[in-house]
Amino acid sequence: MSYLLTINEEVVSSLPLTELMALANLIEVELSGYHDLLKTLKGVKAKAHYQELFDTLAVANEIVQNYIDKRRESYFTIQLPSGENAFEHYPAEEGEEFPFSATA
Repeated sequence: MSYLLTINEEVVSSLPLTELMALANLIEVELSGYHDLLKTLKGVKAKAHYQELFDTLAVANEIVQNYIDKRRESYFTIQLPSGENAFEHYPAEEGEEFPFSATA
């Protein structure tokens, strides 16, 4: 079973950054609540319903985060010396050195 997520892209894309961030926070609070609820549910049907709701909300959160990222990138970016977007960079494994110096 898969729930249908409908996002009004016209409305979401026109929200100011602060409202997008508030929407993301609201979704994250709901996700946290459903995560806690899932730990306590005993019924298979109830668990399946709330797991599907949780998974669908997680997708909505990812979409809203993408809008936030795009908006943020229109204001500023942070770039590594290699040219890589710092927000998309994953730190080196333990014991490896970062590809840039902390001193500028």
